[in-house]
Amino acid sequence: MTSVNWAIIAAIVSIIGILFVVWPQDSLLFTNYWGEGVGVLIDGKKWGADKNDDKFSTSGGPKVSIGNFQSSPSSSPAQIIAFSKRRPPTVWPTSTVSVNWTSDSDALTLEFEDQYPIPVYIWIAIDHFDTRDPITERIPQEWADDSKEKTNLIWLDERQGFFLHPFLVFDRTSVSGYRSASFSCGSTARMKNDIGFIAGGINVYVVHEVENSIYMGAYCSLAGESIIIVGRAVTDHLLAHELGHALLGNDHIDCWSTSPSPGCPSNTPYFDRTNVMHGASPFRNRLTEGQSFRAIFNPTSAINAFFNARPGLPTASLHCGVRIQATAECPEVQRRIWDDEGEENSITGDPYVWPSN
Repeated sequence: MTSVNWAIIAAIVSIIGILFVVWPQDSLLFTNYWGEGVGVLIDGKKWGADKNDDKFSTSGGPKVSIGNFQSSPSSSPAQIIAFSKRRPPTVWPTSTVSVNWTSDSDALTLEFEDQYPIPVYIWIAIDHFDTRDPITERIPQEWADDSKEKTNLIWLDERQGFFLHPFLVFDRTSVSGYRSASFSCGSTARMKNDIGFIAGGINVYVVHEVENSIYMGAYCSLAGESIIIVGRAVTDHLLAHELGHALLGNDHIDCWSTSPSPGCPSNTPYFDRTNVMHGASPFRNRLTEGQSFRAIFNPTSAINAFFNARPGLPTASLHCGVRIQATAECPEVQRRIWDDEGEENSITGDPYVWPSN
């Protein structure tokens, strides 16, 4: 009779047991979710190592598995930033929701903020409103409608969580003095008096030229008011760019792009002209998650400083700005959870892909 080597059997059983150990697994379940997946950046400690903006995403459904975070980072609180379509980037902890990682399987249920309406009022003060402008070969009222559609589409695709509402367009072609001259932010008091102004929203004045160009625009933050002025030939995506200044600040990303402005130092590029905040672009379409986060989290963003739309919700202690290095509060401005399609190759016609990072 063959003897049984119980020591070998015990070792095999032990190995099988190790293989089938269920390790702790944290998860996040999001309510007030619209659809098309969730992306998150998480601060915490995993197996003794600090993680700053550890990245996770799902292509569908409101639940995200994130491994096992055991505690807060060594020198800062735990933080979760979440992104999803038709919802603004939402940040925890809040005054009512804490983030306390343990070595067990933590299951957090978190609620997205609702979309934020941004009221915009367009005042067309050149010599055409619903008829074709012979200088630009377009109808100014249609430019306003196209600009609204373009801005809302960018904010939807890039998970910004804003939408333009109300959006009103006024015919002020009867007002003389704005059909052939050039204007700047120093002219806004006169524009308010001559053309019109509605408090509590962002007022946009369409004039002949801005800073001596029919293709220029400017964002003017004066005495607690948000005003944009644009020349008569600006593109439909310039409104998104100027609103970007209201939400992100005065910074452009040109010096970290493949098309830097004159005078920029030599830098590693993280953007191209498809980014909404490039200062001189024929095709703005993209925002990174680092940028859309700033539009919500910066205390100087119009959503906080002008509209006061998020009372009691967290903001950064300092303006995040165009920081290429992350801080405990702010991910890098170039941070992407999902790939971004960039400019087309001039030879092959294929778009460059800016990868998630």
